[in-house]
Amino acid sequence: MNAKELLCAIGLLDDELVLEAERPQRLRAIRWQRWGLAAACAVLVILLLPKPAMGGNSAGQASDLQQMAGGESEAADAVQADLEPVILGWTMAGFGFEGIVVRTAEELDGGCPWTGEELAELPVYRNQNEVLIDGACRFGLNAQEMEQQLRQLAGALGYTVGEVAISPSEEQVQRYRERLEEQGRDPDTDPNYEINVRPVSARASAEGTEFSMSTTGEFTMNLAQPLVLPEAYRLTQQSDGEDAAGTALYLAEQYAKALEIADPQPQVRVEYSNTGEKMLTLRVRNGGELVEQLLDYSFGGVQFYLDETGSSCTGLRVWGRQAVGELMGQYPLITVDEAEQALVEGRCYTSVTETFPGIDHLGQVELVYREGSETVVPYYRFWVELPDLETENGLRTFGAYYVPAIEPDYLTDPPVAQWEMDG
Repeated sequence: MNAKELLCAIGLLDDELVLEAERPQRLRAIRWQRWGLAAACAVLVILLLPKPAMGGNSAGQASDLQQMAGGESEAADAVQADLEPVILGWTMAGFGFEGIVVRTAEELDGGCPWTGEELAELPVYRNQNEVLIDGACRFGLNAQEMEQQLRQLAGALGYTVGEVAISPSEEQVQRYRERLEEQGRDPDTDPNYEINVRPVSARASAEGTEFSMSTTGEFTMNLAQPLVLPEAYRLTQQSDGEDAAGTALYLAEQYAKALEIADPQPQVRVEYSNTGEKMLTLRVRNGGELVEQLLDYSFGGVQFYLDETGSSCTGLRVWGRQAVGELMGQYPLITVDEAEQALVEGRCYTSVTETFPGIDHLGQVELVYREGSETVVPYYRFWVELPDLETENGLRTFGAYYVPAIEPDYLTDPPVAQWEMDG
């Protein structure tokens, strides 16, 4: 969900300022593409319980961190003591259910670069997007920055765009201002005015091809003439994840240089509609260091869209890593086993409303980054099968559960236990 859609969902964006959705309507993925950046069926994961108030003072927290580093060298102690507490900033203002519908657990593999090895630490970053209304609305790029990045990416793809339209336009802003004044409201003091007039997207076209850039750094290209795929790379209902990965790498070759994709790595998703229709999502990310791949897996990379026949590419989306800001430091991690125990005890975040079925229903674990109100933090994402949602045609639903990957002593607002179950 982009910034404008979030505003619409919570009723803050004025009707006259609502334009088309940020994703061009002609961007399709074999009829059924609907997978988002981090998971299908989800827009924003909701927290089931309110987060606790931050306790303690900074001096006490620093002391705790020093104690945690006991037994290590003095230099290591100093590094640990310098790590500031992390605010996760999960919010109740979420929408939707995050889950995947598959036939087998093996189809949960979305190409995560982490393969299960234990890591001692990972970086935490500040969220450089501006967050409003308790985390519900995010603004990153301003109008000038959106236009500049749109022109750069379109140019790299071989297009020279003309006029760039910013949404909301000056005319829309003026009409909204006048309407507030007619209602006896002062735009300069009205709490919703600034939100309604903030730029959320930039749009342009060249040679019939359409481009857009969102305030969160996501760029889309909707081709005037779809790129016809060679026979070997066309996808059908019989295609599987391996086939989709091959097509994604083929398309990456066509655009790798322009989009500066180094050592493209496929990350595809297989999912099904309620009627059993297969849906394939084609994405690639840069190769290289694990941390960079994790960030791309979570926020970056390039997604390709196919037409309903699976024989032509109709456009692409470059996902933005706009939220990843200043490095806060390298934070120690809990193990997968510790995260699994936290899941069993309900110390996690999820949008799943079904009763937790138990750890025996675990399908897959991934390591991903998530954007909170103030920070960008690594999480273990557990895909857990929800038996009550299995359908007569054999489709199985797996819900997403998130456990913060960094040591809880570094968190100001760790998740509160929601249940207790035997593992």
